[in-house]
Amino acid sequence: MMNVSSLPPAVAPGVGPSPTFVLQPSTVVPVMPAQWQAYVAKAQSELSADGIDPWSLVPALAGFALADVAGRSWSFDGRLWFIWDGQGWRTASPPDALRLASVTFDLVGEAHTLPPLPALAALVDGPTHLVPPTGTPAWATPVAAAAPIAVVPPQLAVAVLEWQPTGWAQIQTENGWRGWVDGRQLQPLR
Repeated sequence: MMNVSSLPPAVAPGVGPSPTFVLQPSTVVPVMPAQWQAYVAKAQSELSADGIDPWSLVPALAGFALADVAGRSWSFDGRLWFIWDGQGWRTASPPDALRLASVTFDLVGEAHTLPPLPALAALVDGPTHLVPPTGTPAWATPVAAAAPIAVVPPQLAVAVLEWQPTGWAQIQTENGWRGWVDGRQLQPLR
């Protein structure tokens, strides 16, 4: 059985952010990394066969918080495994077994029900940085203890909207999506 907790829901249907849910298993749910990779590869293959970009699965993968026996956080982006070292994500080889710590997902209605986001050009004068070649996890808020909500694709041009002394950077993509990332990993364009 799963315990469900809801973060602030939308004020009214189609207005405000989509409700976010965090599911935490009440018993240990083992995850074998090799098996997980096979599941992800199969899902990506099926998406591709349906004419859907297989990397569109990456944000959903970021919603799965995995942990090892020591309690360290792990994530898989469809290519690489990442471990949270307390200051940032780094690539690493996972142990033979992990456990599911939580699953985070947003309930999103029809795209036309969401309010339009402001254009990037209205906020800054175009992209300012590139995401590193490995991509980078993104958070809804600059809180490292929270689970990432997405993985920003490799080499994507983004605009940095805000820097914090701790290294966090709030970014915005050209389609208006915003998130917080480890700004030290971003490469300046200018």
